[in-house]
Amino acid sequence: MIRRSSKSRLGYIVDKTLNVVLRATLTRPRAPQLSVVSLITAASPTSPRGSLQNREFIGNLKTHKIIFVGDTWDGCTSKMRLETLQRLGHSVLAIPRPALRESLVSSVFGSIQWKIGVPRDYGINHAIIDSLSRESAEVLWCDRPLDIKPQTLKAAKRMHPSIKLVAYSLDDMGRSHNQSAYYLRSIPLYDVHVTTKSYNVDELKSLGAKRVLFVNNAFCPKVHFPVKPSTQQKLKYGGQVGFIGAYERERADMVVSLAKAGIRVRVWGGWPQRLRSSSPNLEIEKDCLWGDAYRLAINSFDVNLCFLRKINRDVQTTRSVEIPACGGFMLAERTEEHLSLFREDVEAAFFNSTEELVAKVEYYLENENLREMIALNGFKRALGIPYTYQAQLEHIFEHI
Repeated sequence: MIRRSSKSRLGYIVDKTLNVVLRATLTRPRAPQLSVVSLITAASPTSPRGSLQNREFIGNLKTHKIIFVGDTWDGCTSKMRLETLQRLGHSVLAIPRPALRESLVSSVFGSIQWKIGVPRDYGINHAIIDSLSRESAEVLWCDRPLDIKPQTLKAAKRMHPSIKLVAYSLDDMGRSHNQSAYYLRSIPLYDVHVTTKSYNVDELKSLGAKRVLFVNNAFCPKVHFPVKPSTQQKLKYGGQVGFIGAYERERADMVVSLAKAGIRVRVWGGWPQRLRSSSPNLEIEKDCLWGDAYRLAINSFDVNLCFLRKINRDVQTTRSVEIPACGGFMLAERTEEHLSLFREDVEAAFFNSTEELVAKVEYYLENENLREMIALNGFKRALGIPYTYQAQLEHIFEHI
């Protein structure tokens, strides 16, 4: 069982004090304007833009009027879920989290607020209440809702008693670095929490969650699909062995071991440049990859590594399904959930230790035909189950 974070106690004590200071030093952030950019409707083509239309039926799926709160920048999975809900025929009003350029002072205060668990919401809570005051909705979907205040959720229920409050997150919400005071106090208010972390189910219930639904990670077929990169694109993005993702010490140790074993490894994701000195076989790229570049890189590596994030206690991650969906050969950390997603040495390959990682990489680099067959099988599995956001969201709405 996990304990309630001290953020819940400290955050609210300091919140008002910081807000007084912020108002004295900063321009008050405006609430996101519900304009053509933020109003996204997925009803019929003739429906007026920005209106939550009456429910329809797409096959056996009943569609809903949804307010969706989340990130909408290109490449983020939140936007993939939003657009999938649209394609499923739901009427969706999107309230995006704004990506703002901040002054140094604003950034410092923002970091302080984040550390104590009261992140700035940039008008998101006001936008939610304003939207609900103007028209009804059946579902309030909050993607990684660290900035959603409990009073906002209570207000939503007062205005629309039958509305379903949904909290969705890909992160380990049992760990303090993925929590906020707002979130911890809101846990009992959501009708359902959706998590891709199986171990979070009991943990969230111990923190007061009414219902917790576990789902496997998913991919978006419009973003993740096989491509054939040109020779120039392979040189730009690929190589023998690659990893696309954030730095962690354990990951770096394994990657360095591969390089020292004479294997050329390329990493995308802003890792420390000092690691380059570990071996001439190690190439560290400063950029992160999204969208087309992400897909091209996966198809440009002979072997795609799938490390799991230790700070989040991961046993599967988005890469676990995105790499096979893009047609790449995946060599991932061996876990029970990975083994349930893909058959070992048939649809993906797995490792437990640095020694096994090095041995598996050497083996599969020498066996191109086998590598390609496993990659094809993995792709068929990802598409056949399917591990898509459409299938995931249909499953979620069956349980809301």
